[in-house]
Amino acid sequence: MVSEKKRRRRYYKLLAWTALLLLILISSSIIFADKIKGRGDPLVNMVATATKAVTRVATTPAVTPTATASPSVTATATPTPLFEEEFLDNHNGWAISSSSGYIRSVADNKLTLSVNEHKILIENVPTSAPLSNYVLNFSYVLQQADKHDKVGLYLRGDSNLDHDYRIDILGDNSIGIFKESLDDNKLPQDIELKHISKVPSMKSIGHENRVQVSMNGPRMTIKVNGVEVAMLEDYDYTKGQLALFVNNGWSSDEATASFISMDIQSIPDPLPGLTPTPTDGGTGTPEGTPSATPTATATSKP
Repeated sequence: MVSEKKRRRRYYKLLAWTALLLLILISSSIIFADKIKGRGDPLVNMVATATKAVTRVATTPAVTPTATASPSVTATATPTPLFEEEFLDNHNGWAISSSSGYIRSVADNKLTLSVNEHKILIENVPTSAPLSNYVLNFSYVLQQADKHDKVGLYLRGDSNLDHDYRIDILGDNSIGIFKESLDDNKLPQDIELKHISKVPSMKSIGHENRVQVSMNGPRMTIKVNGVEVAMLEDYDYTKGQLALFVNNGWSSDEATASFISMDIQSIPDPLPGLTPTPTDGGTGTPEGTPSATPTATATSKP
């Protein structure tokens, strides 16, 4: 009887411990489930995060790189100084001399050419080589003259200035542009290429004028005090010497001009179409070779 009571007592204890263990397991499961619910499943969270990232990338507008054109750099040829003169002294070697009927002098910061007896006085510009394509700037004052006296230039001339272009600047503010040559009998010929009867920008006798002459391929352009007054084209002469002159006309006793400054710059990219033409005039002297400077009594120039 006693043994039966002991077995029952053990049975109840075992049942109580089992119930307690089940209660503990159930409570732990509930708590763990709540934690899992609060945190979410790591794998699920990972998938959701990846999905959100893909969605964000897909919905963000794509930025397409824009090609920006870089400014092109064009190489520009630089003009080369060919000659410069301020007449502070005679370091360039002008042919200065004086005699009956003419004066050539470098003094008082100017080159002075003076001639009488209705003749012409020529002064070669002492450059080291014949000139072809260039821009010439010079300033001058026609000091003593009348409307028939001239100051001017020979351009692209041969050794004797028989073949050249000539610019006449007269005391009446007119300009004539000529092409000089020799005919079959070796007689001088002048062809007037252009005449400007009155140059409004030119100042009168006794005042300084600044002249620019551009020899660009076959094109000659002339400006007086910054104003273009003439442009023409001729294909005959390609290069040669440059010379200044003063011409005493028929109606005055003397013509005097002073040159104050001069500079010559090359034209790096001249206009095309220049056809070389021999211009030695039958003398056998290469085109543009400097010759002895003509004197006022030795030249037959007008």
